[in-house]
Amino acid sequence: MSAAFDPKTWVENHVLRIAQSSFQIVSDTGLVIAIDPFSPSPKWSQADMVLVTHNHPDHFNPEVVRSLLKEGTRVVVPASVRASGGDRGLATDGLVPGETKVVGEFTLGAVRAYNLRLPVHPRSKHWLGYLFAVDGLTLYYAGDTDLIPEISQLRADVVFLPAGGLFTMNAKKAAEAARILGAKVAVPMHYGMLPLTGKAGRQFAAFRDGITVLL
Repeated sequence: MSAAFDPKTWVENHVLRIAQSSFQIVSDTGLVIAIDPFSPSPKWSQADMVLVTHNHPDHFNPEVVRSLLKEGTRVVVPASVRASGGDRGLATDGLVPGETKVVGEFTLGAVRAYNLRLPVHPRSKHWLGYLFAVDGLTLYYAGDTDLIPEISQLRADVVFLPAGGLFTMNAKKAAEAARILGAKVAVPMHYGMLPLTGKAGRQFAAFRDGITVLL
Protein backbone atom coordinates (compact mmCIF):
# COMPACT_ATOMS: atom_id res chain seq x y z
CA MET A 1 0.00 0.00 0.00
CA SER A 2 1.45 3.36 -1.03
CA ALA A 3 1.98 6.19 1.43
CA ALA A 4 -0.97 8.01 -0.12
CA PHE A 5 -3.23 5.11 0.83
CA ASP A 6 -1.66 4.28 4.16
CA PRO A 7 -4.65 3.95 6.54
CA LYS A 8 -3.25 6.43 9.07
CA THR A 9 -2.55 9.01 6.37
CA TRP A 10 -5.99 8.39 4.90
CA VAL A 11 -7.70 9.03 8.25
CA GLU A 12 -5.72 12.22 8.84
CA ASN A 13 -6.61 13.54 5.37
CA HIS A 14 -10.19 12.32 5.00
CA VAL A 15 -11.80 12.28 8.45
CA LEU A 16 -12.84 15.27 10.53
CA ARG A 17 -14.14 15.02 14.08
CA ILE A 18 -16.74 17.72 14.64
CA ALA A 19 -17.72 17.06 18.27
CA GLN A 20 -18.02 14.14 20.69
CA SER A 21 -18.89 11.30 18.29
CA SER A 22 -19.75 13.37 15.21
CA PHE A 23 -17.53 12.81 12.18
CA GLN A 24 -17.38 13.91 8.59
CA ILE A 25 -15.68 11.61 6.09
CA VAL A 26 -14.87 12.70 2.54
CA SER A 27 -13.89 10.03 0.02
CA ASP A 28 -11.27 10.44 -2.69
CA THR A 29 -14.11 11.03 -5.16
CA GLY A 30 -15.64 13.75 -2.99
CA LEU A 31 -18.52 11.80 -1.46
CA VAL A 32 -19.38 13.19 1.98
CA ILE A 33 -20.56 11.03 4.88
CA ALA A 34 -21.81 12.69 8.06
CA ILE A 35 -22.04 10.47 11.13
CA ASP A 36 -24.17 11.28 14.18
CA PRO A 37 -24.49 15.02 13.48
CA PHE A 38 -25.80 16.96 16.46
CA SER A 39 -23.63 20.03 16.90
CA PRO A 40 -23.91 23.02 14.53
CA SER A 41 -20.54 23.81 12.97
CA PRO A 42 -19.19 25.62 9.91
CA LYS A 43 -17.02 22.54 9.36
CA TRP A 44 -19.98 20.51 8.11
CA SER A 45 -20.52 20.11 4.37
CA GLN A 46 -23.69 19.02 2.66
CA ALA A 47 -23.67 15.25 2.72
CA ASP A 48 -24.30 12.43 0.31
CA MET A 49 -25.11 10.16 3.24
CA VAL A 50 -25.97 10.80 6.88
CA LEU A 51 -25.59 7.91 9.32
CA VAL A 52 -27.41 8.09 12.65
CA THR A 53 -26.75 5.41 15.26
CA HIS A 54 -29.57 6.40 17.62
CA ASN A 55 -31.58 9.48 18.50
CA HIS A 56 -30.02 10.66 21.75
CA PRO A 57 -29.49 14.44 21.48
CA ASP A 58 -25.69 14.15 21.46
CA HIS A 59 -25.95 12.03 18.30
CA PHE A 60 -28.95 13.36 16.40
CA ASN A 61 -30.12 16.93 15.97
CA PRO A 62 -32.88 17.28 13.34
CA GLU A 63 -31.95 20.88 12.54
CA VAL A 64 -28.31 19.98 11.94
CA VAL A 65 -29.30 17.04 9.76
CA ARG A 66 -31.61 19.29 7.71
CA SER A 67 -28.73 21.69 7.16
CA LEU A 68 -26.68 18.87 5.61
CA LEU A 69 -29.30 17.79 3.09
CA LYS A 70 -29.03 18.28 -0.64
CA GLU A 71 -30.78 16.61 -3.55
CA GLY A 72 -30.33 12.87 -3.19
CA THR A 73 -28.95 12.81 0.38
CA ARG A 74 -29.66 9.49 2.07
CA VAL A 75 -30.36 9.60 5.79
CA VAL A 76 -29.89 6.21 7.45
CA VAL A 77 -31.21 5.44 10.93
CA PRO A 78 -32.07 2.32 12.93
CA ALA A 79 -35.41 0.99 11.73
CA SER A 80 -36.66 1.19 15.33
CA VAL A 81 -35.95 4.94 15.43
CA ARG A 82 -37.75 5.46 12.14
CA ALA A 83 -40.75 3.40 13.26
CA SER A 84 -41.10 5.41 16.48
CA GLY A 85 -40.88 8.76 14.69
CA GLY A 86 -37.61 9.53 16.43
CA ASP A 87 -36.07 10.44 13.07
CA ARG A 88 -38.47 13.44 12.79
CA GLY A 89 -39.37 12.30 9.30
CA LEU A 90 -35.86 12.75 7.97
CA ALA A 91 -34.86 9.13 7.35
CA THR A 92 -34.74 7.74 3.83
CA ASP A 93 -33.55 4.33 5.03
CA GLY A 94 -33.99 2.26 8.17
CA LEU A 95 -31.79 -0.72 9.01
CA VAL A 96 -32.17 -3.53 11.54
CA PRO A 97 -29.23 -5.20 13.31
CA GLY A 98 -27.56 -7.76 11.07
CA GLU A 99 -28.93 -6.26 7.85
CA THR A 100 -26.75 -5.37 4.88
CA LYS A 101 -28.11 -2.79 2.45
CA VAL A 102 -26.83 -0.85 -0.54
CA VAL A 103 -27.47 2.84 0.13
CA GLY A 104 -26.41 5.11 -2.71
CA GLU A 105 -22.72 4.50 -3.38
CA PHE A 106 -22.20 2.46 -0.21
CA THR A 107 -22.93 -0.99 1.14
CA LEU A 108 -23.81 -0.69 4.81
CA GLY A 109 -23.70 -3.41 7.42
CA ALA A 110 -25.84 -2.71 10.48
CA VAL A 111 -24.24 -3.85 13.76
CA ARG A 112 -25.92 -3.82 17.16
CA ALA A 113 -24.79 -1.18 19.66
CA TYR A 114 -25.84 -1.52 23.29
CA ASN A 115 -24.82 -1.59 26.95
CA LEU A 116 -24.30 -4.89 28.71
CA ARG A 117 -25.56 -3.64 32.08
CA LEU A 118 -26.44 0.05 31.98
CA PRO A 119 -29.99 0.97 30.93
CA VAL A 120 -28.85 3.92 28.79
CA HIS A 121 -28.46 2.01 25.52
CA PRO A 122 -30.53 -1.17 25.94
CA ARG A 123 -30.23 -4.00 23.44
CA SER A 124 -34.00 -3.96 23.04
CA LYS A 125 -33.82 -0.56 21.26
CA HIS A 126 -32.03 -2.18 18.29
CA TRP A 127 -29.69 0.79 17.89
CA LEU A 128 -26.74 0.52 15.55
CA GLY A 129 -23.14 0.84 14.59
CA TYR A 130 -22.20 0.73 10.91
CA LEU A 131 -19.69 -1.23 8.81
CA PHE A 132 -18.88 0.14 5.36
CA ALA A 133 -16.05 0.64 2.86
CA VAL A 134 -14.54 3.93 1.67
CA ASP A 135 -11.60 4.20 -0.73
CA GLY A 136 -10.79 0.52 -0.34
CA LEU A 137 -10.71 0.60 3.46
CA THR A 138 -13.28 -1.11 5.67
CA LEU A 139 -14.57 1.24 8.38
CA TYR A 140 -16.47 0.34 11.53
CA TYR A 141 -18.24 3.08 13.43
CA ALA A 142 -19.36 1.47 16.68
CA GLY A 143 -21.94 3.95 18.00
CA ASP A 144 -22.62 3.99 21.73
CA THR A 145 -21.80 0.50 22.88
CA ASP A 146 -19.93 -1.65 25.34
CA LEU A 147 -17.50 -4.36 24.29
CA ILE A 148 -20.31 -6.66 23.14
CA PRO A 149 -20.04 -10.20 21.71
CA GLU A 150 -21.04 -9.01 18.23
CA ILE A 151 -17.74 -7.14 17.88
CA SER A 152 -15.81 -10.42 17.83
CA GLN A 153 -17.53 -11.28 14.53
CA LEU A 154 -16.22 -8.16 12.75
CA ARG A 155 -12.99 -7.09 11.08
CA ALA A 156 -12.17 -3.57 9.94
CA ASP A 157 -9.20 -1.49 8.84
CA VAL A 158 -10.28 1.74 10.54
CA VAL A 159 -12.41 1.68 13.69
CA PHE A 160 -14.21 4.46 15.55
CA LEU A 161 -14.74 3.35 19.14
CA PRO A 162 -16.32 5.07 22.15
CA ALA A 163 -13.81 5.35 24.97
CA GLY A 164 -15.31 7.74 27.51
CA GLY A 165 -16.50 5.10 29.94
CA LEU A 166 -19.57 6.83 31.36
CA PHE A 167 -22.24 5.41 29.06
CA THR A 168 -20.05 3.25 26.83
CA MET A 169 -16.97 1.09 27.06
CA ASN A 170 -13.97 2.76 28.67
CA ALA A 171 -10.55 3.39 27.13
CA LYS A 172 -9.13 0.00 28.15
CA LYS A 173 -12.12 -1.93 26.82
CA ALA A 174 -12.08 0.12 23.63
CA ALA A 175 -8.42 -0.72 23.08
CA GLU A 176 -9.31 -4.39 23.51
CA ALA A 177 -12.10 -3.97 20.95
CA ALA A 178 -9.61 -2.49 18.47
CA ARG A 179 -7.39 -5.54 18.92
CA ILE A 180 -10.30 -7.94 18.39
CA LEU A 181 -11.34 -6.07 15.26
CA GLY A 182 -7.84 -6.34 13.78
CA ALA A 183 -7.81 -2.58 13.26
CA LYS A 184 -4.94 -0.98 11.39
CA VAL A 185 -5.97 2.42 12.75
CA ALA A 186 -8.24 3.26 15.66
CA VAL A 187 -9.99 6.55 16.37
CA PRO A 188 -11.39 6.98 19.91
CA MET A 189 -14.59 8.99 20.34
CA HIS A 190 -17.37 9.83 22.82
CA TYR A 191 -15.06 11.72 25.14
CA GLY A 192 -14.22 15.31 25.97
CA MET A 193 -17.75 16.69 26.26
CA LEU A 194 -19.09 14.68 29.19
CA PRO A 195 -17.67 15.06 32.70
CA LEU A 196 -14.55 13.05 33.57
CA THR A 197 -13.94 11.94 29.96
CA GLY A 198 -11.40 14.54 28.86
CA LYS A 199 -8.37 12.23 29.11
CA ALA A 200 -10.01 9.17 27.54
CA GLY A 201 -8.47 9.67 24.11
CA ARG A 202 -4.93 9.71 25.46
CA GLN A 203 -5.73 6.81 27.78
CA PHE A 204 -6.99 4.81 24.82
CA ALA A 205 -3.78 5.52 22.91
CA ALA A 206 -1.73 4.34 25.90
CA PHE A 207 -3.66 1.07 26.16
CA ARG A 208 -3.72 0.44 22.42
CA ASP A 209 -1.10 -1.81 20.90
CA GLY A 210 -1.28 -0.23 17.48
CA ILE A 211 -1.85 3.02 15.63
CA THR A 212 -4.22 5.57 17.15
CA VAL A 213 -5.30 8.82 15.56
CA LEU A 214 -6.67 11.43 17.96
CA LEU A 215 -9.01 13.83 16.18
